[in-house]
Amino acid sequence: MPQSLTLSFTHPADFVAAIPKDGTSRRLVITGHGRFRARLTWIDLDSLHVVAGEESLSRIAFVRVPDHLVLVVLQRAPYPAPIWGDIVMRPGEILTFGPGATAHTRTEGPCQWATILVPVRDLARYGRGMVGDTGGAPIRAQRWLPPRESGKLLLRLHAAVIRAVETGHPELISREAAHGLEQQIIEALIECLSPGPITADTLTTRRDREIMGRFEGLFENQHHDNWRVPEIAAALGISQWALRHTCQIHLGMSAFSYLRLRRVQIKHRARRGGGRGVVGIDLHR
Repeated sequence: MPQSLTLSFTHPADFVAAIPKDGTSRRLVITGHGRFRARLTWIDLDSLHVVAGEESLSRIAFVRVPDHLVLVVLQRAPYPAPIWGDIVMRPGEILTFGPGATAHTRTEGPCQWATILVPVRDLARYGRGMVGDTGGAPIRAQRWLPPRESGKLLLRLHAAVIRAVETGHPELISREAAHGLEQQIIEALIECLSPGPITADTLTTRRDREIMGRFEGLFENQHHDNWRVPEIAAALGISQWALRHTCQIHLGMSAFSYLRLRRVQIKHRARRGGGRGVVGIDLHR
């Protein structure tokens, strides 16, 4: 049987601990004030991972896509779509991030988000079969404006899968049904991508995203948590001006402000006792 689950959270650390279930690596820094509430729903089909989330507070997340997958980002009404680095999604658009891509994604209030993780080989194989595309799977970060009906179909299929999990309909997530759903989703996705991207990474945006990936990498080692901005810029091999400029674009704030929030939340998590045995409430029970 395909694996699926819906979880509800009241603490950011627990939410982050559960998110890697969708195959990506994420870190989360809360930027809003108030009571944190989140919900995470996912289903693993034969090879696809279909994921949806809801969050009550604004935040910044750092995302790293696994080397064998493509991350597809959809929009969920009624809230504005998260901002992905320098990309503000317009109505009807979808985003793709290729294998190994990294990005910061931020929200400015309560949000809902929807993603699909597709194996590179499956996307390339279906693309060749449906449209004769020999260009392979999307790489890096790309924006797409799919044909209206194709985009709506992909959103409906994603919503139907998530709704089936949240309402606990076992007949929709049987192995036979899962295989059919997966095929429909990939075919709808290929139709959305067939017109080609409307924009892709430039050398400048790739460089800035690479800088921000290395910026996050510095703080995987907590000994660097107390570094000052000049030390960070020197370690990245860029000027302090370039660091401020890039962080403002990708984080919506300065490096100093981001790291201060991160330190406060790490200390709070340590006082709370770190990870705990139960990271969420299974809403199916």
